[in-house]
Amino acid sequence: MRLVHVKAELEPEELERLRLCTACGECIVECPVFKATGNSKHLPVNKGRALRRIVERSQGIVSSIQGQVPLREYFMRSSVSKVYECTLCGACTEQCKFDVKPDDLWYQFRRIMYENGFIPEGMKVLITAFKEKGDPYGMGRKMRLYWAKRAKLIGKIPINRKAKTVYFVGCTTAFTRINRVSAVSMAQILNAVGEEWTLLGDEEVCCGAPWLMIGDVNSAKESAKRNVEAIERLGAERVVTTCPTCFKQLKVVYPKLLERELGFEVIHATQLISSYLMDGMLSLREGIREIVYHDPCELARQMGVIEEPRFILTKLGVLKELEKRGLETQCCGGGGFLRAINEEISVKVAQLRVNQALETGAGIFATSCPSCKMNLSEGAKVLNTNIDVVDLVEVVARNIEV
Repeated sequence: MRLVHVKAELEPEELERLRLCTACGECIVECPVFKATGNSKHLPVNKGRALRRIVERSQGIVSSIQGQVPLREYFMRSSVSKVYECTLCGACTEQCKFDVKPDDLWYQFRRIMYENGFIPEGMKVLITAFKEKGDPYGMGRKMRLYWAKRAKLIGKIPINRKAKTVYFVGCTTAFTRINRVSAVSMAQILNAVGEEWTLLGDEEVCCGAPWLMIGDVNSAKESAKRNVEAIERLGAERVVTTCPTCFKQLKVVYPKLLERELGFEVIHATQLISSYLMDGMLSLREGIREIVYHDPCELARQMGVIEEPRFILTKLGVLKELEKRGLETQCCGGGGFLRAINEEISVKVAQLRVNQALETGAGIFATSCPSCKMNLSEGAKVLNTNIDVVDLVEVVARNIEV
């Protein structure tokens, strides 16, 4: 039996929240990974128990008397799948009646595991890609504008110029084949309304959220610093992004990491497009097929952007709703880098959501997140259905009324 000494510290407020958990089980009901697997190791309460056991050995009453108490290496290795096979969707936090904020604690759990060398193989691949190319896909800065080159937009769109608005594309939108059309669509929308905008081009680096999902806070801070400096050099008043993860990172996480206010506003694409429609700057053709909408977890539950996508959709056609929506949305399975860690579970979660969409009878399954689009498309493929999974910005761009 091999023992290991684990350094594990939480802030006093975090430790207090962890100890508030009564294991009441309310969080179990909506956990997407547990719904897909039925495996008790994925229960939020069991993640909480594991985290508490680790922290108490380093920061608890016993450790204050005896010093740091070692843990079995087997326990630490078994805890890897508990915390990393998770989408970080926040459904557990939405259900929690004691304000434990479990999803925030899962980030701290990952940090502790990473700092002590306990991470899954899938995360090791991401770390290698980051170190070699600077992004989780291993594509590199020179590929940041590949989507624009493919669409023959170089020379037609502004790059790294002083402008009112910066479009922050994000890694998943820029680097994955299925999502490049979303970047092209957003550029078309910005041009259609005469927006004074620019891209960062190869000055844009990963938003840093993947580093936090891995557990490396220092690397996330470095990403934040580089992006903020690049944006502020251009004198931008606001940043818009089509990715909810980038949106949350820029708007909420960056000020905390950098310990300062940012000199620009951060909004999601659906908020900007909604304002264009309300101000009469943009008109859309109506009458397309029935659309069912999937709320991305980070956009709806964590950032509160719920009504804007629906306002846009009602301008396009007949909106059909899923039972689980808004703050109670059900995860697509693509969050938390679950797909890189356990693709089988990730796709199972996606299939649950696609089946719900199929029950509505809608022909178009829209969302507002590149990770959601990618994972839901995979779920639809496995189910052998022809429902059209799209990003909302694509639908808008295709139906601009000139």
